[in-house]
Order: sequence, then C-alpha cells, then structure tokens
Amino acid sequence: ANVRRYLQLTQSELSSYHRKEKQLYLGMFG
Repeated sequence: ANVRRYLQLTQSELSSYHRKEKQLYLGMFG
C-alpha cells in the first residue's frame, strides 16, 4: 500500500511539475 501511495504521489507531483514547465516554456517562447 505504501509503494502504491508513493507512486501515486510521485505521479501527481510529476504531472504538476510538467505543467509548470510547460507554462514556463510557453511564457518564454509563446
């Protein structure tokens, strides 16, 4: 259960991180 929760947390963290990266990229080159 801990591993599954950890993976879920990591996935959500990564998705939010990539969203910020995309916003930053669009802000600089958009």
